Amino acid sequence: MILARVDGRGYVHIGSWNGTELASKGNREVALLVQSEMAYSYLADMFERDWPHDMYFPVIGSNYGGFVHHALISEVVYDPYGTDETEFIEIVNPTLKPIDLGNFSLGDAVSREDFEDVRRFPTGTILASGEVLVVATSADDFFANYRIWPDFEILETSPDVPNLIDDPSWGDTAALLQLGNSGDEVILRDASDTVVDVLTYGAGSYPDHEPCPLLAGTNQSLERYPFWIDTDSCPADFREWPFPSPGRKP
Repeated sequence: MILARVDGRGYVHIGSWNGTELASKGNREVALLVQSEMAYSYLADMFERDWPHDMYFPVIGSNYGGFVHHALISEVVYDPYGTDETEFIEIVNPTLKPIDLGNFSLGDAVSREDFEDVRRFPTGTILASGEVLVVATSADDFFANYRIWPDFEILETSPDVPNLIDDPSWGDTAALLQLGNSGDEVILRDASDTVVDVLTYGAGSYPDHEPCPLLAGTNQSLERYPFWIDTDSCPADFREWPFPSPGRKP
């Protein structure tokens, strides 16, 4: 069995046919190739669940832990050139199925009493398997810097880019989701406020999460590498990357 994703479409190949003339004429071998998202997702998910239980290739697979089954914070620029309006936070779906991010929240408030900000994704926000989305402080400034539009913004600068929705029950309604250069937390929560993923750096802190050291230079990013790993240790999961690439996986 071979599972493949080609141009965003899932394929399942099952059979014994090896492509030779003898295979089809002499041995009467046969194979079935199906393009089906349902079949691909089901079999790939089964493979990911089974993989950790057996290991026959200790050299090439000794550090493989499998994909996580939730959305992840994948890249952050907290100290851009110029003003903070070109900050961005990128979210990735490393799973094999779409994730409904509707009413998920993104913010830097650890508790509801913090003088920080929490914003929610609009209902109907779907993040496809293997895809990323970008939240920028200012869509206009972000476009001027990266020449692409973000998926969401915090400030209302572009009528074509939707805003994340301020949640007044968290933090302070006057605060904006802007990240501190000396340290902060980036927290993704689901619709019931259960923490899904956390990134901390510098002076930022969150229980049972190891922060990354501050970046050495301006306009560098913390990039999750590889994008499907999550150990709750920022130094282990993220790399200091001098070429921010919002909207693209590493």
